Amino acid sequence: MPRGRTWGLYTDDHGQPWAMLVDRDAFLEEQRGWQTEAIGEWPPFPRGWLPRVAIGIDASGRVHRATIARTDADLWIGIASTWSAEISGGTFVQVDLIRTLAERSALPVAQPEIP
Repeated sequence: MPRGRTWGLYTDDHGQPWAMLVDRDAFLEEQRGWQTEAIGEWPPFPRGWLPRVAIGIDASGRVHRATIARTDADLWIGIASTWSAEISGGTFVQVDLIRTLAERSALPVAQPEIP
């Protein structure tokens, strides 16, 4: 698998696209939803915000996190329940999804209108 980082397109919960620096190995996993279209047009993901993540556990019991680029990504909506994570020595392990965490940003959360 490739080494290093690359720019990927992250879309927040309000539909706003952002450029985010992503590990190349993670970028290639389709279930995480990364795209590369027109990265130069979008601002970088704001510091202080936290992207949506999947949390999982590998066979040895270690906890891993994976940033999920879009709300329609297979890992976010539950179609995929595993991903690969690099461990020491450059080897990869399968990680089983145990939960997801929504993003946190300074944008207002939509509230239902109560009549």
